[in-house]
Amino acid sequence: SSAAFSAIGVPVPMTRPAVARASVGTGRPQGSPLRNADLPKSNPRARDARASMRQTVLEMARGMGSVANRDVRAALGLNLSQASHLLRMLNKDGLLERVGETPREARYELPK
Repeated sequence: SSAAFSAIGVPVPMTRPAVARASVGTGRPQGSPLRNADLPKSNPRARDARASMRQTVLEMARGMGSVANRDVRAALGLNLSQASHLLRMLNKDGLLERVGETPREARYELPK
């Protein structure tokens, strides 16, 4: 690459021409607002996997009386964050109730 120099021999920084670049994989120019219509449709296999995991956790709660995060991780091979998210969503949807005072004591059971 050849560097440009000023009349006194000091390097002059090269500038690139402004080019509109598309965001990777979206087909939208960088900086364009994201609209709901632009969002990809949910992946059916991922949706089925989530439904299957939710069903498994509910069956575990039914059979064991209650489930803890570690039970979900062991049964489904999830990490701590993934299991916590799954249990929170089931709780938010009213399918499980959280019992226990502290995070360490937290267990989830079917609503009475």
